[in-house]
Amino acid sequence: MTTLQTTIRDAATGKELPVWIKINEQGIFVGAKGYGEENASRSRGTPIATPIVVEFDHGELRVIVFSDINSEDPTSIINMMGARESNRKKDEE
Repeated sequence: MTTLQTTIRDAATGKELPVWIKINEQGIFVGAKGYGEENASRSRGTPIATPIVVEFDHGELRVIVFSDINSEDPTSIINMMGARESNRKKDEE
């Protein structure tokens, strides 16, 4: 597993937020300090909780979001099939 850690900056306020990205053969897992998901241990800001997951499942790229820390079920599952390059409309001349 590869773990990347960095900070992102709020363009309006300049405030920084530590974030991490974990990558392995199961997917891409994204977390941020102070954010978590129900099944993660209480991490106290260490790179454990990853409430955003990108996975390739049954031939489909999906983004799974756990935006309610009190629910073990995802709040959103976004199928990315509509974003495939093969769906791009051809320019009409």
